[in-house]
Amino acid sequence: MIKKTYLEFKNVGKTYDDGFTAVEGFDLKINKGDFVTFLGPSGCGKTTVLRMLAGFETVSEGTICINGNIINDIPPNKRVTSTVFQDYALFPNLTVAGNIKFGLKLFRVPNESTNLEKIKVKMLKDKKQNLIKANHNIKELQKDIVALQKDLSKAISKYDKHPEWVEIKNMRWGNYKAKVLHLESLKQTKLKNGKLMLDMKLNKKSTEYDKTFINLRKWFLSKQRIDVVVDKLKRKIANKYSWISYWQNFPNMQYENQEKKYAMRLLTKSEIKKRTKDIIEKIGLHGKETKYPSELSGGMQQRVALARSLVIEPEIILLDEPLSALDAKVRHQMQLELKRLHSELGLTFILVTHDQEEALSLSTKIVVMNAGKIQQVGTPSAIYDDPINKWTASFIGHANFFIAKKTKKGYYFENNKMKCDNPNVEKINKDGLFLVRPEDIVITKVNAGFINGKIKNVIYKGLMNDIILEWNNQDISIESTVTHSVGEKVGIKWNPNDVHFIPNTKG
Repeated sequence: MIKKTYLEFKNVGKTYDDGFTAVEGFDLKINKGDFVTFLGPSGCGKTTVLRMLAGFETVSEGTICINGNIINDIPPNKRVTSTVFQDYALFPNLTVAGNIKFGLKLFRVPNESTNLEKIKVKMLKDKKQNLIKANHNIKELQKDIVALQKDLSKAISKYDKHPEWVEIKNMRWGNYKAKVLHLESLKQTKLKNGKLMLDMKLNKKSTEYDKTFINLRKWFLSKQRIDVVVDKLKRKIANKYSWISYWQNFPNMQYENQEKKYAMRLLTKSEIKKRTKDIIEKIGLHGKETKYPSELSGGMQQRVALARSLVIEPEIILLDEPLSALDAKVRHQMQLELKRLHSELGLTFILVTHDQEEALSLSTKIVVMNAGKIQQVGTPSAIYDDPINKWTASFIGHANFFIAKKTKKGYYFENNKMKCDNPNVEKINKDGLFLVRPEDIVITKVNAGFINGKIKNVIYKGLMNDIILEWNNQDISIESTVTHSVGEKVGIKWNPNDVHFIPNTKG
């Protein structure tokens, strides 16, 4: 059965007032009930995407849709999301029960005592009129967007007329400064001088980083006039989409306001008490009801934050690195708890983390991000076993790379002429990289494997030993249950079907 897309990001971008672009070109479809993880290093934009979905950040470009309706303009309290924050954000002056029931004070349910027949006739009539009004305004806004997008395409095409602008056409002032600082850092590291700045003009002492900077500066300054036009048009388009979001939701919002006034009621004290008790039992907080946050461990505080989000019955749970402050044992317990709750409740979970193991163990879908862009989307096994580029392969788990040369007889290692028998590899007709995971490598006697090397380092980790083998000026990571000595000469081999081919060597 084909699942219908429930949540969709369409070309979503976020640019701050200082010109720094945190997220760009973010396209993603999520089905109802998925457990999706945004995975990436610090500063890659994953939390920014989560905050835009929650309504805590505005969308600079593109749209976020739930059930086909744009929600760019919807305030956080009107969205079907609930967020569990990294720092828990509990009220220190309230008990566990007080924190959990806080959101229920404004929670509404149908009012069974009200005769809704006459009221609903009027409400539906008003909704129909509001729908006509909304559709008219949406059509006008869509016409405006088509015209603006034509102007935007025309402006963007000017980048392509200058080959040097193509790679940096999305670079704005904040990104430019970050790139310059990176080049300065590389130069300082290479020349071992803590206060060495980039050269503004080429001279005999100029490094490759100086040359890159001079070209970057020249190209960036020359394209800024086009940037102003492009950014202005993008803001106008984003504003139009916000108004479309408003009018798409206008009939329902007006209907909901009338419903709250006539057909809905607040929960009674007994109902609040029962809901609070039920979620306390489900989350495993029994006996902690009268405790204050300061009297709880980090794991228990996290459970309270999770219970507070679940008790208001959201459709989407947003988890912003909720387990990062916990120790390893408690974090593992909370991972199991999250997996159980996701299975039992059937809600859509979206988790932000930089922990690869956490992402692989919890998710039905992983979104790998770097520098504000999606690198790869897939199931945990697809992300780990078939990374599409070197960066993703390096970020997810440990990876060993070997040059893969294409010959008429198949793929071979650069200096070893070892054919890879993986049939998937043979279908790709270009050079690339072989990826071999540490757990797939077997240590043998010298000359009994594919290559020989010398043990450089051994770290004991209980059941496994993390071993570094030095070969051909390259460090190879190995996981082995057998202990070896530093300096020992050995061979290594692996099953050719455990080799993963990466055509994109740049990553």
